[in-house]
Amino acid sequence: MKPHMNMLTLSMKDWIPSQLNGRAAITVNYSTLPLACAMNLKKMMIEFDMCDPGRMKHFLGVEVLQNSNEIFICQRRYAREVLARFAMASSNVVKNPIVPGTKLKKEGGTKVDTTLFKQVVGSLMYLIVTRPDLMYVVSIISSYMSRPTMSHWLAVKRIMRHVKGTTELGILYKKEESSVQLLAFTDMCS
Repeated sequence: MKPHMNMLTLSMKDWIPSQLNGRAAITVNYSTLPLACAMNLKKMMIEFDMCDPGRMKHFLGVEVLQNSNEIFICQRRYAREVLARFAMASSNVVKNPIVPGTKLKKEGGTKVDTTLFKQVVGSLMYLIVTRPDLMYVVSIISSYMSRPTMSHWLAVKRIMRHVKGTTELGILYKKEESSVQLLAFTDMCS
């Protein structure tokens, strides 16, 4: 993957361990870095103690898998933790997060615990960072957070059962040499 102009990419070969006044220090081989990055890095290293942690593997619950041609982000571990937290880890799997044609109503039905409902929906909202396929159903169910009923709770449980069967899904970014084409479809009324 080629670094972009606004992205600083360092590898272990750029770092040289050294000693500075009896304490460990890191210096950088500036000949392998672009000049602008090297100047900014030098300023930062004067101001802060810095190190190279290597390639990112996890960031705020998002797992990052990288190689030279692609980056895959997912939330497998987070999804499993959410399922365990809300006692859905041993639930049966469903293929779709909501039954097509489902109509949820704001009023009517048995009230459920609002706090628990908000916690589950909040967890699902964070999960859509790497799961855009859940965005529609989570946005629908989130509109009922103020007064959830049993039908809303059953819809959330179905979403969680779908998540259980799809914990391995995420977003794959591929490096391609050809130009990127955007293709969009729309229904337009005249």
